[in-house]
Amino acid sequence: MSRRAFAWGPAALLLVASLVACRPNTVTAKRPATGASTLPADTLQAAATDFSGVVVDQAGRVAAGVAVKCYLVSNDAAALVSNDSAALVSPGGAGRRLSEASTGGVTAVGEVLTDDLGRFRLPVIQKGARYTLLAERNAVTKAILLAQPVMSGISLKLGPTGTLSGRIRSISPVVRDFLGTTVFLPGTTFLAAAAEDGSFSIGNVPEGLYRLVAIHPDMGRAVSERLAVLPGETTTVTGMVLDTPVPEIRTLSPNPAVIGERVQATGLSFGASRGARAEVLINGVVAPGLELADESMAFVVPLGAGSGEVAARIGSLTGPARRLDIIDGLRLELARPVSSTATWSHVGPWPLAVGATRSILFQGSSRGGTFATIQAGPSGIQVLPDSGSASLTGGLVQGLAAGTVRFRARRGELDAVAAIEVVPSIATVERLPGLSPVLAPLPVAEATPLPGLSVATRLKPVARHADGSSYDGPWSWEVLAGPVRVDGTGRVEAMVGTYDTTARVRARPLADPDRAVDLTVEVRSQGELVVEIQ
Repeated sequence: MSRRAFAWGPAALLLVASLVACRPNTVTAKRPATGASTLPADTLQAAATDFSGVVVDQAGRVAAGVAVKCYLVSNDAAALVSNDSAALVSPGGAGRRLSEASTGGVTAVGEVLTDDLGRFRLPVIQKGARYTLLAERNAVTKAILLAQPVMSGISLKLGPTGTLSGRIRSISPVVRDFLGTTVFLPGTTFLAAAAEDGSFSIGNVPEGLYRLVAIHPDMGRAVSERLAVLPGETTTVTGMVLDTPVPEIRTLSPNPAVIGERVQATGLSFGASRGARAEVLINGVVAPGLELADESMAFVVPLGAGSGEVAARIGSLTGPARRLDIIDGLRLELARPVSSTATWSHVGPWPLAVGATRSILFQGSSRGGTFATIQAGPSGIQVLPDSGSASLTGGLVQGLAAGTVRFRARRGELDAVAAIEVVPSIATVERLPGLSPVLAPLPVAEATPLPGLSVATRLKPVARHADGSSYDGPWSWEVLAGPVRVDGTGRVEAMVGTYDTTARVRARPLADPDRAVDLTVEVRSQGELVVEIQ
């Protein structure tokens, strides 16, 4: 062997070795692993200062003029699928992490085209960081290497792409709007914005195995199982559920409430253990909060609030609403007579007989309507000391001596005052002696009664106190039977028609409605109206 030939030998060996180092390897096998995938040890160079390697097509031939892009992977994006990233969404970091998610958690740091031999070289900016490489001949022919440290001797094999498609859900079934949710493959630029119903689709994804992540600034995150993207196929993604629950109010106490009153709410997911703080909205207006736990919170009804919807909100998450009635007026009154069909005509203090017992009602009103009996304030309902004599026990009032008795109740800053007139006890209730009235109803509307007959009469019962004096207070009236109607003054009127019957009307003194007298009225037909044509 000549000296020239011997000198060429080491150089030839070095050239062969370099070509071998650039040959395709197992990085882009038929089903490449992603995320934590590694290269064979013989392809890694601890002292590598840039990414270098070769891109080949599906047949294994070198691919010239192919764009190779290098992305720096952020730490938060790399941790999205790790076990210790449960606190991904926190009050201080939600916005920043969502911003990183909007780019797939990566930053572009370089792009080159492969040379005639399919080779590429890309400088890096952080030697200890992790990078993703993406080779792209066109939209549907790509190769990817996920989250790897700096290395050389890389082989990227181009292949057809597939699609990931699915729908996001929330841990809270009340959520119907998923706008603002970003779905992405960590460490890549493959991402999509979810539609209002949570649906999404990410197309032209290189063949491989991936985990998909969804993130919302307030509803948290969701991570898929490992997904296989196959050439030309759509992989359906299921089971992605955002893990931050929506705050939900279930009870409000007291309800109704007044301006400035403390209201206790119970429910779910008010955020205390997650470092969040739910706020209360009354018809869209924020109510001052007092204290907060995961399942309870207290707030104050703000000035100017009116009856309406109350909901809890954390960030952009607003839970289902509950109705809260806000009282802006109060009143006190005695319970009405026992019959719901009774009528009466009375203005002024309500009468109550000595010894009789009636309920006193504490009622509230607001722009939203009137409430039945409501709970009084801490002082309850009181008999004012400068008024007459009456006892009040458990909401029942009993007159003790004749005179005017005044009551007072409070709820927050609202006051209600009412007066009753205590009269002597009623001993008897009866009808005035005399002939029973007879009514002659008209056979048809607008007809004229026959002479001597009447279509209406006024009934006059009488009640006497124990001392024999007559009760001159108001009465209540109701029809028990018959074709008649009665007003609050005791005027009874026959209805139009042809009747021969007896009507019965009941009268009660308002001072003691437990006492009553039934009055009868005869109803006689005037005959039929006949029109003769001669």
